[in-house]
Amino acid sequence: MKKKILIIGGDSRLGKVLKFELKKEKIKFVATSRKKNSKNYLDLNDINDFNINQNFSACVILAGITNYNDCEKKKNKSRLINCKNIIQISKKILNKNIFLCYVSTNTVFKSKSKSNEKSIPRPNFEYARQKYFVEKKLSNYIKNKNKSDLFSILRLTKNVSKDTEPFKSWILNIQKGNKIKAFDDLYFSPILFENSANMIKRILNKKVAGTFHISNRYNLNYYQFALKLFSYLNLDKKKLIKINAKKQKINLIFKNKQAALSMMYTKPVLKTNYVNLIQILSYIKKQINEKN
Repeated sequence: MKKKILIIGGDSRLGKVLKFELKKEKIKFVATSRKKNSKNYLDLNDINDFNINQNFSACVILAGITNYNDCEKKKNKSRLINCKNIIQISKKILNKNIFLCYVSTNTVFKSKSKSNEKSIPRPNFEYARQKYFVEKKLSNYIKNKNKSDLFSILRLTKNVSKDTEPFKSWILNIQKGNKIKAFDDLYFSPILFENSANMIKRILNKKVAGTFHISNRYNLNYYQFALKLFSYLNLDKKKLIKINAKKQKINLIFKNKQAALSMMYTKPVLKTNYVNLIQILSYIKKQINEKN
């Protein structure tokens, strides 16, 4: 049987990049969409009519509410979508003996050093708690059903693109020769959507079970990253303004100073490595130059 991938959440940024990467290798896929005119329509507010009536070799879960503030302020709705309904859909998929990859996040951890794939998560805000809740529920489910070979978890750090903030604003302001602002108390470990998509593709193609991480080696606040970017672009650092969210009374929901993840077990199993920082800087440079 030829491989066919099911993407739950094909309209997401990561879903769009994954579809592009699968098309390049001529791998067949079906992607769900929230657009009502789509033949693969799926709204996670109501999954009663969700059925799997095609032959799939593997599936990835990308759908859900990802905005931290929305998860905090609309807990009932976000828990319905991100937890209850995602778990129900996942169980249907696993019960069909379809390999499943659940995409999670580095924010499930709160530690002072890089957490590896076997570290115990300690989420401390709503979105992260929801992601870890699903991780635990599905891990227990496959263990009880003896389906451990059908399930993987992939935790991502911060995906960067020309459309994600603050990079969207940075690119525009650099093009115009304006100053940019960068937080010195918000930390991240940048990767590209392309990196995440290719890791998912590898897991789904080979049906590699387990818990995996994708991360940059570096753990940086946004100001530190901006300094590296300005050096890479040979820009005047006087146009870089350091700001502090706490001093400006901006509530940062993700406050952990350690955003990078260890890939101790991922590297040998998936034969991969940390995302190179130069790749991120080169990507941003390309976006700046393309619009000039």
